Amino acid sequence: MREYFRTDFEIILKECFSEHDLHPSGGIASFLRISDEGVFYDDRLIPGELRWKPAYELDGPTRRRSSGPALPFPFSSAELAAFMLGGWGFFIQDALGAWDVGPSVRVDLRWSGESRDAGEALNEAYRALAAAAKAITIKPMVTLQGKAMQLADLIEAENEVANNFEENPASPPPENDDKRPKGVFDHDISNEEASNRRRIAKKSTTKMRRRFRRLDATVRANYTAWRKAMVCQLLAPVAVGRMDEIPAPSPALTKGRSGDLVDTAILAVQEQCKDPWDANEIWLGLTDMAAAKQRPFLGIIESGLQWRVADEIPPVLTMKKLRQRLAHKAKRLKQRSTNSRQAKGSGAD
Repeated sequence: MREYFRTDFEIILKECFSEHDLHPSGGIASFLRISDEGVFYDDRLIPGELRWKPAYELDGPTRRRSSGPALPFPFSSAELAAFMLGGWGFFIQDALGAWDVGPSVRVDLRWSGESRDAGEALNEAYRALAAAAKAITIKPMVTLQGKAMQLADLIEAENEVANNFEENPASPPPENDDKRPKGVFDHDISNEEASNRRRIAKKSTTKMRRRFRRLDATVRANYTAWRKAMVCQLLAPVAVGRMDEIPAPSPALTKGRSGDLVDTAILAVQEQCKDPWDANEIWLGLTDMAAAKQRPFLGIIESGLQWRVADEIPPVLTMKKLRQRLAHKAKRLKQRSTNSRQAKGSGAD
């Protein structure tokens, strides 16, 4: 595989980003520290997603030094592709186009002369991303992500309406103007009144915010699992977590009804929840398990959480099914409690 060098990466920066982005006193490129060893993050770059490195996704024999560069020099097109999947490297996709679209023709025409190798590195990186996406089993939840974004926009709009206490146009205005509703940020009210109005406004979007958190958690967990599989496919193909390469569960996990497997997982998550009957909280915990492919889960698909059952098509757990399981479980516990009380009463007689 061909190698590319520090000068090629510096040309990529120069060709992809504006003078403002490259400005040393605040441009996005100022948060990089480039040395002969590779691309490092500046200490000023806030901890979190922007400091992500492909090395964080590799385990076992393929593991790389986590304190090393986000992109080593020299680098291959596969290493550049992995760098572009998150952290600061995602800005390259912002500048040139998403991984599944490819570099724009407008930008691609610039790569000639001394820039030729840098352009080749980028084109090969985009091809590597497309090939890796086809090779792995897990797919990004594009539809669900779109729904989450639409819901976020709706919540923002509804929240603004609630904060402004807009009146119903069908209702006649109050005779006394003092009774007319005013916004949360009215300058003529006390902090206590502002807080009270904000609580009322926030309550109107409670259900939508809960649904958004559920969707967002599912999408994030899916992307985390997808990105890990992509990095493994790009940098260590033998270690790719394909569904057909996951070892079969132990015999203990395949005995009994198929539902027993997920019931055990639900019980484990319930023990960690503040409210063991809160379906939203339990769903988030199960989503984390599925994203990490903890047994019995195989992973996350667009319709829900999939788990392995011996000699069966992998079933899918949805939020609706989770609520049904919890309701059935609560009903059984209530019935047992009633039976126990009745048995004690009969014994007393």
